[in-house]
Amino acid sequence: MITFTKNRFKKNSFTVKRLEIIFLSMILLAFQHTAANASEVRLGLSNHDTRGVEGGVTVQGQFVLGDLPEFPKKLKFRPFLTFSANSDGNLIQGGGGLQVNYLISKNWFLEFQGGIIGHNGQLLPPSAEFPFGRRLDPDRRLLFGCPALFHLSPSVGRRISKRAHLSLYYVHISHGRILCSTNINEGLDSFGGRVGFQF
Repeated sequence: MITFTKNRFKKNSFTVKRLEIIFLSMILLAFQHTAANASEVRLGLSNHDTRGVEGGVTVQGQFVLGDLPEFPKKLKFRPFLTFSANSDGNLIQGGGGLQVNYLISKNWFLEFQGGIIGHNGQLLPPSAEFPFGRRLDPDRRLLFGCPALFHLSPSVGRRISKRAHLSLYYVHISHGRILCSTNINEGLDSFGGRVGFQF
């Protein structure tokens, strides 16, 4: 049985806001540095939560760096940075990892991204009434249980010009009880589309 005390999870809004500002500033600095060395920039739009616990849409931006050397032409490994924000203000996340691209044909490709992100989402329930009290809470939010989460994202895409492509993607984020030992791990799933531009 899971029990919590209200005092333990009572948030100091001023402290939380400062941490969010620091977190966002670090992400923006990382993106600014990476943009100068990026070989591709992407912009995506997706539904925020397939289960409908949290609403809104999510805007995603990515920088993808150049290919790592000495791999077959059809199989490319590339580092990436990702950042996304929810239109309802529920979740901001950012991080990076490694993606692998497989060329199906001249224009079509498959891709998988694996990495780790940080976020400003809610970690633990605000009261001892978890999980039953949340069902009656109109302002309930997803509980991620860990400040660091895995970012797993398969996609399929097609080149529409020499430097541009379109793709459909799926994103799952959770800690998998690996990054944190807590059994609170609701995670997040979303589907969307994006456009990429190569330099």
